[in-house]
Amino acid sequence: MISHLHSHHFDRSRRRPKRDGRTTRYYSPLSDVDMDPIAEAIATGEQSISGLVDHAVELGGLIQKSFPAVPLQAVHDKFAALPKPAAGEGKPPVNKEVVALCNLVRDQAAIATQEFLNAEMWISMKAPSCSDGNNFGVDVQNFVTTELKAMRTKIQAMLDVVSTYHWQRGLGLEKLASPKTSDVSESENNEVDGEGKKTSKKTTTTTSKTTADKSIGDFEQYYVAFDVKQYHAAYVQLSELKNFYVTAHALFSKNMKRLADPRGEGESGSATNVMSMF
Repeated sequence: MISHLHSHHFDRSRRRPKRDGRTTRYYSPLSDVDMDPIAEAIATGEQSISGLVDHAVELGGLIQKSFPAVPLQAVHDKFAALPKPAAGEGKPPVNKEVVALCNLVRDQAAIATQEFLNAEMWISMKAPSCSDGNNFGVDVQNFVTTELKAMRTKIQAMLDVVSTYHWQRGLGLEKLASPKTSDVSESENNEVDGEGKKTSKKTTTTTSKTTADKSIGDFEQYYVAFDVKQYHAAYVQLSELKNFYVTAHALFSKNMKRLADPRGEGESGSATNVMSMF
């Protein structure tokens, strides 16, 4: 588990340290005002990194609460028993339980995306200046950043879960739409007025009717099976999010020394005083 941060936090009330003739503990050519965004990025990243396990634990609780230990056939039977319109009287309504799970995945994916962005930014702020030699720690930073970005890319794809679900389900439900037919009839009347002139009047009548097709039951089973599939997909996606948090935590806990101080110089330029969050 992650302990409280032991690192130094920049804030607006802290003044830049003075030189003592030998070393300067914290140095930046930026002004205090210009330093604020950097300090904020570091502090926000530290908070996100220290909370990775907490997010995993929270997701574990949500998964356990949202997905009872029952086979998918039981879920299918439950969805099949939901009220649905009679044949020819409209399409089935949305599955509120599945929609709620899709919304949960999207919300959690949005949170995870931001947390991973914060962690990536923290590593960027810890990157040393370019120089020859002693770059093993920089390689570690690049490796961890690449892994975080790869996970974040998969997480961001989950933001489409709600729109994709409704779109694909809607395409399937088009097969349940009752077919409409139109009958068109035309009639022509010839009339002669008082002056002997002949006139013609044409009348067109269009009649539409809807015919219920009760012969294809597979289409009715389709949307139930599709909802079950999405139900399970939501479980898998939330489990993946949980695993991503745990994986990210492991990357930081195993490599924190190199990530925080890639060249082993410490904040004072020596190989001591390396920040640790774990």
